[in-house]
Amino acid sequence: EDVDLAQSLFKKAVDSERPVRSLLRLKAKDGSIRTLMTSIESRDDSPSLLLTGKEITLHNGNSDLLTSSIELIQEGIIILAREKDGFRIRHVNQAFENKTGYKTADAKGSTISKFTGPKTNARALEEFEKAVTHEAQHESELILYRKNGDPFWTKTSMYPLRNDEGVATHCVIVIEDTSEIKAVAEELAQKNIELEKAVANLKQTQKTVVRQENLRALGQMASGIAHDFNNLLAPILGFSELLLNTPAPARDNAKLESFLKKIQVAAQDGAAVVSRLREFYRSQNNDEDLTLIQLPILIDQVKELTRHRWKNQAEAQGTSINFITDVSTRHQILANEPELRQVLTNLVINAVDATNGTGSITIRVFDERRRVRIDVVDTGCGMPSEVRKNCLEPFYTTKGKLGTGLGLSIVYGVVQRLNGKFDIDSKEGEGTSIRMSFPIARITDSDEQAGDSDDTHKALKVMLVDDEEVLLEVVSELLTTSGHDVSQFSNPRLALETFKNADYDLVITDRAMPDMSGDQLAKEIRSIDPEVAIFMITGFGDLIKETGKIPENIDEVLSKPVPLDLLRRKLSELASGAN
Repeated sequence: EDVDLAQSLFKKAVDSERPVRSLLRLKAKDGSIRTLMTSIESRDDSPSLLLTGKEITLHNGNSDLLTSSIELIQEGIIILAREKDGFRIRHVNQAFENKTGYKTADAKGSTISKFTGPKTNARALEEFEKAVTHEAQHESELILYRKNGDPFWTKTSMYPLRNDEGVATHCVIVIEDTSEIKAVAEELAQKNIELEKAVANLKQTQKTVVRQENLRALGQMASGIAHDFNNLLAPILGFSELLLNTPAPARDNAKLESFLKKIQVAAQDGAAVVSRLREFYRSQNNDEDLTLIQLPILIDQVKELTRHRWKNQAEAQGTSINFITDVSTRHQILANEPELRQVLTNLVINAVDATNGTGSITIRVFDERRRVRIDVVDTGCGMPSEVRKNCLEPFYTTKGKLGTGLGLSIVYGVVQRLNGKFDIDSKEGEGTSIRMSFPIARITDSDEQAGDSDDTHKALKVMLVDDEEVLLEVVSELLTTSGHDVSQFSNPRLALETFKNADYDLVITDRAMPDMSGDQLAKEIRSIDPEVAIFMITGFGDLIKETGKIPENIDEVLSKPVPLDLLRRKLSELASGAN
């Protein structure tokens, strides 16, 4: 009768790490049916199962022995005996009495339903009673009730006990109190709910803190940008005042040209500073931003742009700084020129701040194993080991309210983006040496010819639309000097009416304008002439390129301020296609 049960127990034992225990009926040689409490387990040393068993068959006169032995068990035990109308309770052990308050006299002649109540699962109870009727092993989780009416969770197991003829004369019900386990499980479930709420609150708090930190970082970044702008405005204001105050007869054209070039360089670097927020987090440079760098020229520009710090201000404070440049390479590197110039400018200014009294700042440029190395060395105060360890972290500063902690972190980020190497050697009281190295640029024939090529393309008829009169004048002059025919419009609607009655090769428009935006103007113009080229010059150019969301009907997006060489190149490409 237990063949199917045995097979299921064997399968369960194969996958179980613990022995599987159950009652099994086996037939003895004499034909009698014996009941064994069996334990089946896998054996690690061989591909087999080990079955051990202890016979608990009820022979004549064994019922007193059964009643006595269950008193030694800590779990609650109920013994049912077969009667005419089914199995009825014959005895409960001391452990059951202690758990429930019911004595044998209270329970005798009843069934397990005597210990149930409103919270007992009716279906589970029905299945349990059905198993007793059919003399089948059964396990179930039931809520039972104590004599005082208190409910408690139990794991209730029923085993039929059979005689040597295979007939179940008794059933044993084992009651294991699982209230504490259930209480712990419910507590854990409640804790999980609370934890989930706490995690959700923590995430919300984290978002708030991150938002606040971003605002704080943005404020510090803005302070750094203001600091850099002040450094850039100094040569612009200084040289422009010299130009305005120099009498006409005393003007030296060579010196005037030198002053104008320095003003131009400072203004270009100012445009690079504006994009600092984007550049600081960007993973790599746009290939269009990279150009071949003439290092001797770049180093001279850095020296002149920082002269007000290492010479003028230093002398005003009674100190003397000797600025030395040593450029011994003929190679070029590929980089964003304003960005690299700003890197070196920041390093020089840091060196000036670190120099108290007389000292020197040296920029060396030389070749080193197929790379170009740039060293910025000062004889200043140097860095303590703790400062040296943290100096590349964003927002770490030793200058208090005067510093933003952005200088070296930005320098390091720029060098990394250019596939460069960066190292700092600093000793307290002796000075600091910043070492950078960059790959040598591979100059192709097209690169060499690009600088020598002449713009032989035809002049373009350009419509220029911008609500800023100064910008209209500047861009118009840039285009006119390149030979193009330019019509200026500060009112986009007037520009649109004019376009309907004239032919243009190119329309250049701002984006944010009153009455009609650049996007709307481009849409209207495109509906009139689907073939006309439309460029947009906007202060949001970097953001538009970064997101990749080029406005509809726009062929090219350029960022303000637009460098003359870039503008000429874009128009040259357009004119080439028009030839």
